Amino acid sequence: MKHPISTISNAAYLIAGLWLILDSSAWMQDYAGIMVMLLGIASGIYHWTDKYWAQKADIIAIFGAFNALMAWQLSTFAGFADYEVLLLLVSLALSGAIGATYRSWTHEQIGFLAIQNLMVLFVRSLGQFIPALLLYLVGLWIGQKAEHADKDSSKYDIPHAIWHLLTATAILLTGL
Repeated sequence: MKHPISTISNAAYLIAGLWLILDSSAWMQDYAGIMVMLLGIASGIYHWTDKYWAQKADIIAIFGAFNALMAWQLSTFAGFADYEVLLLLVSLALSGAIGATYRSWTHEQIGFLAIQNLMVLFVRSLGQFIPALLLYLVGLWIGQKAEHADKDSSKYDIPHAIWHLLTATAILLTGL
């Protein structure tokens, strides 16, 4: 196992996704939960193997999970029709897949995607927005610091695992 702590910390995404599914009142929330669980699986495989193909799958899963969360928020809380959200999802998924295929996404780009998701939440509830935003930003900062460490050391593995835990907690807040 290449990054044991980061691998295990992906269980937080499985828990967050399962929570979204079990607490679901709409198919779009089920979809978001499934995508968050797929993120946990893809990221776990990447941190287990540290293979290039697994890293690409992890990046696509990150993009897919955050887009699914944004689509669910738009569908449920902003009143978008299902077909409008599906069109948005398809276009975002295609752009994410193309971006992940031809270049690596940075933590800043992933953070921007997370903040887009949170801006939809802001419209719904300021009380959930601020804690979720703080968790995302702190996690993003910690994750960025980890990227500069030797990937074979605990200086990478532990902060990256903390990023997983903070992000999964923020995802849970978006579902409350």
